[in-house]
Amino acid sequence: MKTPLLILVIPFLSASSEATPSPTVRLFHGTEMKIRFEFDSPAQDTPELRTLYGFSDCPNQPSVNRARFAWRNQGGMLELMASSQENGETHSESLGLIEPNRAAEGSIALSSDRRHYVFKTEKMRVEMARGCTDERAFGVVLQSDSGGSRDASGEIRHLVNATGILGPVAASRPFPNPITAGRFSMNLTAHAPTAFFIRLVDPMGRIAWESPKTILRGGEQTRILYEIDAFLSRGTYLIYPFAALSDGSILPAAAPDSASGDAYRVLIAN
Repeated sequence: MKTPLLILVIPFLSASSEATPSPTVRLFHGTEMKIRFEFDSPAQDTPELRTLYGFSDCPNQPSVNRARFAWRNQGGMLELMASSQENGETHSESLGLIEPNRAAEGSIALSSDRRHYVFKTEKMRVEMARGCTDERAFGVVLQSDSGGSRDASGEIRHLVNATGILGPVAASRPFPNPITAGRFSMNLTAHAPTAFFIRLVDPMGRIAWESPKTILRGGEQTRILYEIDAFLSRGTYLIYPFAALSDGSILPAAAPDSASGDAYRVLIAN
């Protein structure tokens, strides 16, 4: 079967515009993501990095491990960049200049020893350290930084090879927050039947509580009421949503309303 392409058209935006969350949340479970870029016309100078597509990684710490393409424009020269986070440490390296109105292809793959991300374009190859050695990357597809208003300078077209992309599986904000009686609910949406559970992580990064698995029906929203059957000290916790796969592995689900896209911050005030 021929691999489908996810085709997105994202406008160039001014550097001062505020980012807005994408309505499309997808999950990535694979060893390589291929992307094709086409910069239709030069943008205004944007010396700081602007993000393109990639994925978060390492299910135990998806907020601080990720790999993605980025770009910047200085003096009319468009430069493609490799960008990654390894356990919270940010790295970036140049992948060379891009010609406007000419398609450029790139990929992010896991190295054979699974310790590095390998960024490739037609002319360049860059390796960056990875924060785990899992056989496959598990995480959320990171969207392009599309900003909040259109700039008159043109558009970028991105074609993302959809191999390994799953979803959407999305979890809404927990309600109520603060959690005052050990009970809260979340609205969950799955593209296909999926086993789903959540973890509460304390300020020290330890798993304080894990919910039972719930089988979600695909194509509809389900509201789940959770009751915490463990004593938790008063304080701020993170709720991480997960999908449990049939091979026993777990994949971070998406928290699209959160700042990180990976977890929600809640106050336990029992």
